[in-house]
Amino acid sequence: MVLIWSGAGGLVAMIWFVSILTGDRLTDAVLGPRASPRVHNLAVEWLAAALTLVLALALRTRRSVGVDPETGAEVVARPNHSLFWVPVNVWPAVFFALGVGAYYWTPAPAPALFEVTPPAADEARRAAAEKALPAGWYVRVEAYCKEGVHAPRYSLELVPDADPVRDYAFQAGGIKVVVLKRQVEMLRGATLDFGKRDGREKFEISNPNFEGERLEKWRRDLELERPPDPK
Repeated sequence: MVLIWSGAGGLVAMIWFVSILTGDRLTDAVLGPRASPRVHNLAVEWLAAALTLVLALALRTRRSVGVDPETGAEVVARPNHSLFWVPVNVWPAVFFALGVGAYYWTPAPAPALFEVTPPAADEARRAAAEKALPAGWYVRVEAYCKEGVHAPRYSLELVPDADPVRDYAFQAGGIKVVVLKRQVEMLRGATLDFGKRDGREKFEISNPNFEGERLEKWRRDLELERPPDPK
């Protein structure tokens, strides 16, 4: 992409880039991890609007004063600052409008597939912070059955992103969760919890679809799933 600017107009592009990098983190810091993607997009654009307004006000005070040699009158010259031929002092309104548009045009998040309890969400956030994962991480949940084992098992992993082709992503308990699209129905209505079990703290999933006769409906699919590689 070619940038066309004059004067300090190039700073507008830099401000927008910085807002994209920092807007998500500021939103999480102020509103917490429950903020929706719509709010994140709004915050990025409005942060750019606020910073660009500061720039426009600062540039407004900068001027050069001279004297017309013919009339002797004082002449005030203001440099032209623009990006893509749009004056810097107009860009705050542009970013403000983009923020409103991003808020209303961003698709609503997918419905939560299952419940994530507060202890489970808190432990996931702690683990993500410990691993220094970038903003936007997910808890990946997959179900499978090992050969010769009656009860289904689950693998849980913190991942930086999701695959829109094979994954179903949603928010629950204030965190992002991703599952395989082919496992959506078998995991619907489950609960992800964290607590002390058998003398140690661990995640635990309760799933009504894997109880009694309902388990037989999914057993063949679970046996075809490859168990996660040991780490």
